[in-house]
Amino acid sequence: MINHVNVGLYRLGTAETPQEVSQKVYNDVHRYPALLQANPDSDWNVGDIIRVPNKQGRTSVVEEGESTTEFIARMYKGHMGHLFLEKYLLWNAGVLAEHLVGQEVFIPDR
Repeated sequence: MINHVNVGLYRLGTAETPQEVSQKVYNDVHRYPALLQANPDSDWNVGDIIRVPNKQGRTSVVEEGESTTEFIARMYKGHMGHLFLEKYLLWNAGVLAEHLVGQEVFIPDR
């Protein structure tokens, strides 16, 4: 099942700060307070999933045996999947779908 959402899910990489994530997801370091407000219980540890308000995209659960390219192709049928690979990697700390089986993963539309 693919869900169209207005709140992104960002997987934290090594030692990422709210300001760094804000720059990556909003292209604006000054929007980090929205991230803090949306994630009051987060300790900002590697692998934590951070909610990103006002970010449209799609979520789905990675299926057993599904590669990253297959996951992207399923999420964006009829689109050129390679256009979403960089976004996928940015939002998921560079972790391939093969290592996220059974987990909900977000890819932004833009």
